[in-house]
Amino acid sequence: MRSTDEGEGRRIIRRMRWLAVLLPVTFLCLLLLFTVEVLAHDLPGLAAVIIACGIGAAGVVFFSRAVFAVIEHMQERLAEQNSDLRQRTDQLRAVHEAGLQVTADLALGSVLQSVVDSSRTLVGARFAALAVVHDGAIQEFITSGLSSGERAAIGDPPQGRGLLGHVLRTGQSYRSSDVANDPHAAGFPANHPAMKTFLGIPVISRGLVIGDLYLTDKEHGEFTDEDEEILTILAIQAAIAIANARLYESLEETAVLKERERIATDLHDSAVQSLYGVGLQLESCLEELGGETPAVRQQIQGVIVELNRVVRRIRSYIFDLRPDELEGKELDECLTDLLSELSATGIVSTDLTVIDEVGRNPCRSLSREQAEQLFHIAREATANIFKHARASHVRVEVSVTAGEFRLLISDDGLGIGQPQSAAGRGLREMYERALALGAKLAVASRDGGGTIITVIMPPGMETKT
Repeated sequence: MRSTDEGEGRRIIRRMRWLAVLLPVTFLCLLLLFTVEVLAHDLPGLAAVIIACGIGAAGVVFFSRAVFAVIEHMQERLAEQNSDLRQRTDQLRAVHEAGLQVTADLALGSVLQSVVDSSRTLVGARFAALAVVHDGAIQEFITSGLSSGERAAIGDPPQGRGLLGHVLRTGQSYRSSDVANDPHAAGFPANHPAMKTFLGIPVISRGLVIGDLYLTDKEHGEFTDEDEEILTILAIQAAIAIANARLYESLEETAVLKERERIATDLHDSAVQSLYGVGLQLESCLEELGGETPAVRQQIQGVIVELNRVVRRIRSYIFDLRPDELEGKELDECLTDLLSELSATGIVSTDLTVIDEVGRNPCRSLSREQAEQLFHIAREATANIFKHARASHVRVEVSVTAGEFRLLISDDGLGIGQPQSAAGRGLREMYERALALGAKLAVASRDGGGTIITVIMPPGMETKT
């Protein structure tokens, strides 16, 4: 657009250069011809000269005004172009600064707040907001143009309906000149400021919509294609910031899991084995002592008991440190490993039963996500049993009954109703995981003492992917 205006300006200047010569020469020639052929024949010489001079002066004034009008018009256009250029420069500077912040700062909140503030300022809008989506729900909602009091008065952030939800669902930009009467609008909550115009851009990373950056109430008129272009660039910056933050978080979690696995392996391979060897040596010393020195025998037996207690405690630490990923195994294989770790503590015995009614392993019909969620539930349940229930036996059963997939975990411990806050948090987490699967989780007391935890997935939900 700017190059077109510059080309038009150069053409006008070239034309003016020629017209500034041709028009005065043509006018003077015509004036001279008119004076000689017309005025000189009809009027006295002095009168003819005066009239010719008057016509010439009028022509000069007209030509001067015409030239300066063109120059003033070009100055106005040049001023507009300079203003557009300054605005474009400010926009590019803001985008550049946002890009630098994305690469330099991994604090997602501050980066996204900067993107939202920049988008509102650059486009000239009254309000701006950014919704970050994770697992189909709005995880973060960042605003610009609203005071903290206005945010508090509005209440909970939006849930992804209306125009915001339309952009998130379609993954396409959307403009509206009248939010209140837009067919995709869902209305405003109480205490929400009125909004007229709307421009929303999806935030996309690796082909997935992970958010929505939008503006409302442009200061002068409606949102334009140029506004959409600017907001699209800033949405890309937001997508990079979100992806970087999530990658950094994932790398940190991976590093923690690897370190926990390393510590668990070191404890198992060095400390436990060394203590076990010391225990064997002490037992050998007891055999050599025979019936002599009963006091020494009693002391050694006490040391052996304490060593066994230390080994069990270390094994319990190993059980907590082990990562809980399936690592390509089926659910029943992972449950076997889980129960082996638990029984290795020497505190509880374990039992795993897989009931196969249709000639196949029911665990193999599960998708990876289903298997992972069920394994997390089983791990949380057994951890609660180990830490709080004082159980001596844990039983896990996997079955399919009438098309329903069932995971049952039972123990012979204290049972439910114990005021353990950690156990309560674990139960909440198990309920949330079951809900994510579309399954039902029930916790009940077991006859004779203990607890039974049952997870039921309705028919047709267990599908291998």
